[in-house]
Amino acid sequence: MLPHDNMLPADTLPNVPLHATLLQLADEYVAAAYGGNIGDELYHSQLSTAMGCLESVLKNFRLDPRREARVRLRLATLMVNETENQVEAEEILSKGIMLCDRCKLLNLKYGMYHLLARLMATSNPRAAMKRVDQLIGETETASNVVWAYSFRFLRISLGLQYGGRTDGASLMNQLAIVLQMAMKFRHVAVQIMASTLQAIVHLRSGARDGVDMAQRALAAARTFQTHPEMNNLPQLRILIECLSLMCAMSQFNKEQAMQSTVMMQQELESLKEGYFSISLGTAAAGDIDLDSGGILSSINGCTFLKFAWLPVAQLQAMGYLLSGISAMHRDAADTKTVHFLNQGLRLTEYHCGPANQVTNLLRLQLTLAYCTQNDWDQAAKELSQTKADGDDFTKALRLLLQATIKQATGSLKPALELYNAPPLKFSVGEEDGGVRDVQTLGTLNRVLILQRLGLHEEAVGCLSEVEQRCLQHRNRLYFSAFHVAKAYLQPSSAILPRKHILKSAVEAAQTTNNQQLLCVIMNVISQSFFHGIIGDQAMKSVQVSSVLGKRARNRMWMAVADEMYAKTLEMSGRPDKAATLRRDANEQMAAVPATLQSLLENQTF
Repeated sequence: MLPHDNMLPADTLPNVPLHATLLQLADEYVAAAYGGNIGDELYHSQLSTAMGCLESVLKNFRLDPRREARVRLRLATLMVNETENQVEAEEILSKGIMLCDRCKLLNLKYGMYHLLARLMATSNPRAAMKRVDQLIGETETASNVVWAYSFRFLRISLGLQYGGRTDGASLMNQLAIVLQMAMKFRHVAVQIMASTLQAIVHLRSGARDGVDMAQRALAAARTFQTHPEMNNLPQLRILIECLSLMCAMSQFNKEQAMQSTVMMQQELESLKEGYFSISLGTAAAGDIDLDSGGILSSINGCTFLKFAWLPVAQLQAMGYLLSGISAMHRDAADTKTVHFLNQGLRLTEYHCGPANQVTNLLRLQLTLAYCTQNDWDQAAKELSQTKADGDDFTKALRLLLQATIKQATGSLKPALELYNAPPLKFSVGEEDGGVRDVQTLGTLNRVLILQRLGLHEEAVGCLSEVEQRCLQHRNRLYFSAFHVAKAYLQPSSAILPRKHILKSAVEAAQTTNNQQLLCVIMNVISQSFFHGIIGDQAMKSVQVSSVLGKRARNRMWMAVADEMYAKTLEMSGRPDKAATLRRDANEQMAAVPATLQSLLENQTF
């Protein structure tokens, strides 16, 4: 067979080692897979081919130690990020670590240990954190500041991701040491990062002073707000504003929440990257990126530690989520809430798909927004599009919303079945967290249904389960809601105890300026103490109830309040105004679900 005209003779082929060609091909396939919008099948095919090239190099060629270690780290990184071959990835890393030990390749060794710890954490977080603690000791003994920082931040990250609230003290200790090191060496970016992480730990703690401590940590980070390091870290500025917004909402500071929301939105508009790097203030070798597996990088001769946050689209969607929550915090019936959340949904569904976790969070929050606006049909429709799986918090919140919609539309027994489901069952002694808050709300709602169905003893038992949590919760709304439920369980003859309980409820609700809860409490007070009574105090009570009902824009409570107001006016000899109010009450009640209307007939508190 004759060679084709355009084929080169064997002796004229370029003298390029085959292993170098395979490594170059691997780089090109990875770049193509990560470089643009391609289909899933092609994406996985290109990455699979890249890993095949790297495996072939390791199996068929004898490389110098540094190159072999780099290939092992590259291959293991792809396996960890793109496959479920955990055992094979661990084997590749273990052999690589032994090679690095023999040849004293410190950066490559620690880069492999960093990846191995992250891999171990997916199956055994405690073992991974213990291993990182050992590496921290090793690097600090060797005065290797760069890797000491790297492993301490990894330990903090694993603690935040996999640890519980009881790990807060350990995390704060880690951060305190990082801050001491950073102040000693004047590493400003590290100080900003550590202070910001301190704020996160304080907010997660659930402690009564957690918000105050978080604000102090944020104030420490903001002392560098005019420093060049802060100017180079838009991602951290966004995170600081997000945390500031959470603090403001926790303290019901609407003005501060608005300011933080605006600042966060402005920063997000110009954001170009989700990942960021902080300067460690030390000189770096030019190949530190390759030797560390991308954990460290060299910029203008200095060592930087890389942090991966979220892709820009997801960060912007999270911004819309927080903006929506902030708008609902200012005014539960504000239409801006739905606008922000829908904007976030459009963004995540376009960039991330409908099954993305952020998409699911946005839909759950949108369901909650429709619930606060009493649009139960739309709430049910939105909830039906959420995923039933997810973490414990997501499952519990989804079930709570499902039960709330049933309860609000008058389907009490189906709602009770949902509240009794395991994800919403409150168990005394379990660890605190967002799940516990959802379970607490579910239990309070269950108490109201049980009492309505005549199951008084069971209702009392349920309320006692959440008493300590509600009374000690840093959010005063739990305190107030607990006292509303407690008042509901009092016999009608217990006028003074009920009055004392409701006084506590209204005082707590006033500190939060929650119009909806104040509306409920004042309607209960009017019904309990001024029903059928004429006088200035009775008139003031029903007037306040009517005003609060309109502020809360809750059709049912507007109808109830206006009906009580109308009756009081009739008894006071003012039938004309009473007729107008009754007409308004009937119009509002007509918009309430029929099943709920029937439950409200002859209802007394």
